[in-house]
Amino acid sequence: MERVSTIETTNGAGDTYSVGSTNGKDYPSVTRFRRGRPQRIKLTNVSDRTVYFSAHDDIAVLVPAGDLPRGDGYVRVDSKKYRDWQVLAYEGCRDRELFQRECELYERWLATQPPSVERPDYPEPQRVATRPSQYSLEGPGDRLTCAER
Repeated sequence: MERVSTIETTNGAGDTYSVGSTNGKDYPSVTRFRRGRPQRIKLTNVSDRTVYFSAHDDIAVLVPAGDLPRGDGYVRVDSKKYRDWQVLAYEGCRDRELFQRECELYERWLATQPPSVERPDYPEPQRVATRPSQYSLEGPGDRLTCAER
């Protein structure tokens, strides 16, 4: 059976800190204090190396991989409940009306911007253009094949 010990310490300002440590055979922890305040917690028998975490981090429960309690508030990542929760959580992320307004505002803004490439103004064509006479071929002798050149 695990033994849970609570350490209370007081700093100079009169604030009292209560730190709980589980000293079970599997996961003993050591709490480090500096100037009467908890600074970090050393976990042993968790991995091949020593693991520290800040005493100010919000940690609910430290459990080995795959040993998550089956109580209220715990859901496994590969469970159907977790997938259903993700669908519900991310379903409302995109508001269609807001997205439509954003598109309209973007189109208005884009219409006021200068073009990214300058386009010269060309006269609007009235009919099919004809080749000028100086470039026309006079006779069959003007046409040379590749071998004749």
